[in-house]
Amino acid sequence: MSALRPILLACLIALMPAPAVGGAWTRAEGDGVLISTIGRQGNPTTFFTLPGGSEDKASAQLYVEYGLFEDITVGGSLFTETGLGQEDVTGSASAGLFLRKRVYRDDEGSVASVQIGVAAPIDRLFGSTFANSTSENPAEVRIFALGGTSWWGDWGSIFISTAAGFAWRGEGEADEARAELVTGYKKHPCCLPILSFYATHSFGPGEASLKIAPSFAYSPPPSEEEIAKAAEEEREPQRKTTYQLGLSYDMLDGDGSLGVTFSIWRKF
Repeated sequence: MSALRPILLACLIALMPAPAVGGAWTRAEGDGVLISTIGRQGNPTTFFTLPGGSEDKASAQLYVEYGLFEDITVGGSLFTETGLGQEDVTGSASAGLFLRKRVYRDDEGSVASVQIGVAAPIDRLFGSTFANSTSENPAEVRIFALGGTSWWGDWGSIFISTAAGFAWRGEGEADEARAELVTGYKKHPCCLPILSFYATHSFGPGEASLKIAPSFAYSPPPSEEEIAKAAEEEREPQRKTTYQLGLSYDMLDGDGSLGVTFSIWRKF
């Protein structure tokens, strides 16, 4: 399970369109990860061949989480989204914090956790035009229930992670129910293909969303420095860095919006 956990976290974080739930597994005490993600979303006809259209967007996210105790993980994120192909720079930006508490774990690879988080807009840090360009970036309070399980054998390993929760949204925006399902198969230590689904239901006039998001994560072999350090500490060397490329498509979006993300995460 420890070998799957970091790549699973990278997958969940990279493909969400906003600061994301990090999965049901808590990190080991003193273990942390920093993940940087960039992405683009737009119509495929302009996405690959033409300059950004009025509906095209670029995003960036920094995410960190740290094992405060064995069963408690804390973290935070910074997220920005910017419109492309527009004369003025428009978009949104937010910062978030969360705490995840593991409430169940068994010897068969299953785990359950609860997570509470808050997020607040920081648009004004990017200028008045940026701050006034959107009204859909309110403060939020998020509560999630998370569960995960895995199986392994000579054929490799498989994991499934689920999450469901509620987001209270300020400034008169409709509250939302959110859910996710993520599964991946690992045959070799370096490589992990992943398939994810993310759903959002608005309790107001907002539109529902159901995204499918395939991705592929690659972890290079440990560095010579890490191998030497592991030998000195009498442990297995770790793959400290992972690169992940993913796609996302909203199956309920009539405009056919396609998303592409690239993430680099680094354990510390």
